[in-house]
Amino acid sequence: MAKKYMRTSDFIIRTIAENTMLFPVGKMSDLMQGAIILNELSQYVWELLDTPKSEDEIVAAIVNTYDVSSQIAHEHIHLLILDFEHYCVIQEYSSKPDDDATS
Repeated sequence: MAKKYMRTSDFIIRTIAENTMLFPVGKMSDLMQGAIILNELSQYVWELLDTPKSEDEIVAAIVNTYDVSSQIAHEHIHLLILDFEHYCVIQEYSSKPDDDATS
């Protein structure tokens, strides 16, 4: 089964002076100073990830929305997911309860 990703609740999105940015909130604001500026594509992906999506689902949405090949979209989305994970903007989604609580 393909990994699914979902945005975390550690950031809020705001548009200021025509720039769309993610601002850390809660504990994340203690760890990260400043904001992450989003381009049009990264903003679109952020909005898609309000529900769990796999990389392939994101790529399909990009191909349907933008004039881009599947291969190019996949390359860009893969790198964007890595960046989003690095900054804790998204997390891997698991629909299963933690297995640590088993007997």
